[in-house]
Amino acid sequence: MDSLRYPIGPFVPIPAPPPEERQTFIRQLSEIVPTLRNTLQDIAPGDLHTPYRKDGWTVQQIVHHLADNDINAYLRFKRALTEDSPTASSYREDLWAELSDYKDAPIEMSLALLEALHNRFLALLQNLHPLDFRRTLQTEALGKITLDTALQRFVWHHRHHLGQITSFIDARQFAHSQDREKLPVKSDVVLLRRTAGNDLDYVLQTEQDPENQPFILSWPREKHLEAIDSSDHLHLIIESPDGSRVGYVILAGLENRNHCTELLRIAVSDKGRGYGKEAIRLIQEYVFDSLKAHRLWLDVKEHNQRARKLYEKAGFATEGKLRDCIRNGDSYESLVIMGLLEPNYRLFNRICQGAE
Repeated sequence: MDSLRYPIGPFVPIPAPPPEERQTFIRQLSEIVPTLRNTLQDIAPGDLHTPYRKDGWTVQQIVHHLADNDINAYLRFKRALTEDSPTASSYREDLWAELSDYKDAPIEMSLALLEALHNRFLALLQNLHPLDFRRTLQTEALGKITLDTALQRFVWHHRHHLGQITSFIDARQFAHSQDREKLPVKSDVVLLRRTAGNDLDYVLQTEQDPENQPFILSWPREKHLEAIDSSDHLHLIIESPDGSRVGYVILAGLENRNHCTELLRIAVSDKGRGYGKEAIRLIQEYVFDSLKAHRLWLDVKEHNQRARKLYEKAGFATEGKLRDCIRNGDSYESLVIMGLLEPNYRLFNRICQGAE
């Protein structure tokens, strides 16, 4: 059996579950949507439209399928409670999955629908008599089944598709972790590599440079060491083609569940040669292509006009201002928040390439 397609194995019903076993299935039904929501928090937005396996549905199609399936299952269940062993209607789930709403509708629509539907189903299940679960319906896939089996199938069906999504996310996260190791990254102008312990004297010296000091909140050596060792940070050295250190970069938020990466700091010691501009371009490429981030953002001191213009030319948009948030002697300084979303990054690149 294909473990990707059937991650929890085939459906095997318990023919006549005792009351406590039935209550376990009802409790599991109540946990379905919270578990699904929690799982989907770990998926990159672009991965929603990626098939979980070759020739399989996308994660978005799976979520919309769960909503459609549960509507049908709920109606079949109620028919069995009020009719004598009715024949459960089937539907072409493969063709439903190709309809436009499966591709275009946000998954939140189906998650909200599932939430409401399951609450309604729970209100029904919790007030049924044990004998009600012996009522039957005719199905195309399983033949004649009791409502006990229908309830078990309902829960299994969700665990089945949740297993597909979880396996897909685990595989993508492993692939993304491998992408993080795609360092150094380089162009004809600069190379970005991981910062080593013997680079810290240079980093501290660059921070204390009179040209950089007004625009950087200096860190002690220990904080830089923490960033180098942190799985949520990426501390990088910028090198010129001859191997000289010309700056450094710190990224933060590599483990951010919202897929927002912060350009925490970029400082260049050898100015006027385009090293900063090219480093930002490589950072954007690495963040969106390798880290699969949705948003890259930064803050910059309001009076640092040179940096702000550089970021604007690189596609960053001004998103707001933190007024007087930094005390500097007897006065205060404001920070401007700038950000770039992955779709805008792609569009900006196409426009720039078209202008060349």
